[in-house]
Amino acid sequence: EDFCNAAFVTFKSIKRATVCSVTRLVQEENWETSPATMPSDIIWSNLCSVKPDGIKSNIELGVNSALAGLIIFWAIPMAFGGALSNLEQ
Repeated sequence: EDFCNAAFVTFKSIKRATVCSVTRLVQEENWETSPATMPSDIIWSNLCSVKPDGIKSNIELGVNSALAGLIIFWAIPMAFGGALSNLEQ
């Protein structure tokens, strides 16, 4: 059986839940804490369908490549064209 990297923690008081949600749990890890929604609002079948880090890095590479392409093939020629149009004859 596969395990999921998610957990739900319940508290007996709102004060304890608030203190825990703003407390940094581990220094080395990047853990995200947030107040939970109602159990009926959670799509349980999608809980463990988070993209692995390899897919996230591929998406990030694609977005960064697209941004670099826009800068090279649009922004630089537009700046060059603007500079040429401001030259005196």
